[in-house]
Amino acid sequence: MPSSDLAISPRDFDFLSRLVYDRSRICLGPEKQPLVAGRLARHIRSLGCTGFADYCGRLATPAGADEIDVVIDLITTNHTHFFREREHFELLGLAVREPRVRLENPISVEQTMAREQLITGLLSTLRVNTTREMPQQVFESGDCFELSDEMETGVRTRRKLAAALAGPRVGYTDAKQVLDALARELSHPMPPVPGASNGRDLRFEPFESPTFIPGRCARILIRAGNSQVVWGMLGEVHPAVLESFGIGQPTALLEVDLGVLL
Repeated sequence: MPSSDLAISPRDFDFLSRLVYDRSRICLGPEKQPLVAGRLARHIRSLGCTGFADYCGRLATPAGADEIDVVIDLITTNHTHFFREREHFELLGLAVREPRVRLENPISVEQTMAREQLITGLLSTLRVNTTREMPQQVFESGDCFELSDEMETGVRTRRKLAAALAGPRVGYTDAKQVLDALARELSHPMPPVPGASNGRDLRFEPFESPTFIPGRCARILIRAGNSQVVWGMLGEVHPAVLESFGIGQPTALLEVDLGVLL
């Protein structure tokens, strides 16, 4: 039997989908059962397992703890939004900026541009998690890319961290609280008054973006050496953007450039 034809029972799929959700908060609905079977079959064969039931049994043991991350990597390879389609910019209400980092050999005709930000991926995750209990908090850390004449390759890589919060009462303050916790961990405390310049390391300034509700978003500036530099942004997502993604709950986002501090 070819590895791609390895059958998965509803019971085994339910076990794997709960495992993935518990670890990554990625929701796999019943329609994803063929995808999971196709992504994992070859790997299961390579381990010498007799089938999905045997593999799930291995995952359920202490020895299978490390294997859980392998499962998530295999089934989410094409869903991490490492590349960006033009549609993603339209969903955010943004125009596609040119020039951009483009791929000479893209994995598909739809994925031809390297990503510049992480928030599209987080909103896409919330979109497939709409049937799960609210509120939800998801995050991602990864590389983003932009053109730069200062780099030998012509491309600058930035390691970013982003978080999305969704729920009936989620707002700007919730994103700011997450930023506060992150800043404390990085020893950069927030000022007690938003936007205050009082010798602390962080301050905020308003900015406008069609992705966010006007007046409910801010650019984050942080002290790096002897100067203040832009660290990232946070805000409440505009209802039109939520509708485009099919998200029915208020949502707040934040994104920072870890390379500024690390």
